[in-house]
Amino acid sequence: MYDHFQYKVPFTGKVALEKNPALPGWSSMTVDIEDSDEVISELENNDVRHHYYSQIYGMVKLIDDNVGKLLDHLEAKGVDKNTIVVFTSDHGDQLGEHAKQNKVSDLGIYLTLALSKIQSLISFPNSCAYARCCFFQYQGRPYETSAGVPMILRWPNGVQKGKVINTAYSSIDFAPTILSMLGVQFPGVTMHGIDASEEIMAPNTDKNANSKTQTRFITDSAKSKWATAVRDDYKLTLSPSEPWLFDLKADPHEIYNVYGNSSYASIIEDMQGELYDTMFQHKFPLLSDEPVSFFNQPACWDSRNQISDWKKRVCAELTDPHFSPGCQWRKIYEQCPVACKRCCEDSTGNILINGQLKTCDTVADSCSNAKVRNFCPMTCDACASGFDREDEDDNGEEADDDERFLL
Repeated sequence: MYDHFQYKVPFTGKVALEKNPALPGWSSMTVDIEDSDEVISELENNDVRHHYYSQIYGMVKLIDDNVGKLLDHLEAKGVDKNTIVVFTSDHGDQLGEHAKQNKVSDLGIYLTLALSKIQSLISFPNSCAYARCCFFQYQGRPYETSAGVPMILRWPNGVQKGKVINTAYSSIDFAPTILSMLGVQFPGVTMHGIDASEEIMAPNTDKNANSKTQTRFITDSAKSKWATAVRDDYKLTLSPSEPWLFDLKADPHEIYNVYGNSSYASIIEDMQGELYDTMFQHKFPLLSDEPVSFFNQPACWDSRNQISDWKKRVCAELTDPHFSPGCQWRKIYEQCPVACKRCCEDSTGNILINGQLKTCDTVADSCSNAKVRNFCPMTCDACASGFDREDEDDNGEEADDDERFLL
């Protein structure tokens, strides 16, 4: 039915493959940056992938058609006005968003399978991949396209038509919400969820104004790679690597990390505190299964992005003697201070060690851990030599662009 469509790699997938900007540490990828253009081209021209996506679109249409039949049946029976219809689902696959094919596997792995035509090994997604929603639960990555599930509700006699709720809720909120809307009492039953019925049923002349500051939480319960706090306008993720904050209003595609931006300091402080308390209260595995995680961003930190003045190169490559001469140029060592051995500064925030928040003046007994040394290099006596070497650009002898990267 949808074989005539062209299935391009999504924008978020392309920028991730090109590391411009790169994915967070909690969303790893196997594709080498030098192969990104070739991978994108092969994906967009692969027959197996094309057929697979056509089937997915067909499934979505099948569900849409049959939901319509159910609604028509309720109307024909004269009970549609006072029947609550709720549409929700499990998580959908990411279909190339953020360089992920399903919830975990990246496009490089998927391409290998597709080129080999091993279709039986490619997981089949469900229909919620395209739903814009504000309800969350665990799965794969904390991206909206991975962790978001739809919550679409129809009740003509009880809920204003066209109303949109932007407040963040979780799937554990479904039960208390629906039961309250039905007038069902549940005395003696403890529920972890929040009753959203008042916000859903309240009349509102502005259909899109329904949003309140409320934080919900999700985690990777399988591999303990991240824990996330979600509001309608922000998403904060803690992991063994650097913290990550998305401004969902300014960046709905969840591409840019604004954690280091001072204008978000109060938001970060509030959400980090809430997330830390929740991690302890509900025993998030990030606390128990990961001995050391960065609670704040280290003072010395290399960007994961493609180096701005050096196409198809990243900071990690500067440890290779073939590329290390690039560290003599300011624009490179400012983006890659650790790889270029240009930074030796204790961080001012906190690091999470065995479930406890610690600052650099209390970590001396943990300096055997590489992350602790990265966070507190002076305290751990881990500063590299060569910080004061002379730079070509500092002496006014900077090489031109054609010479700079012939390394």
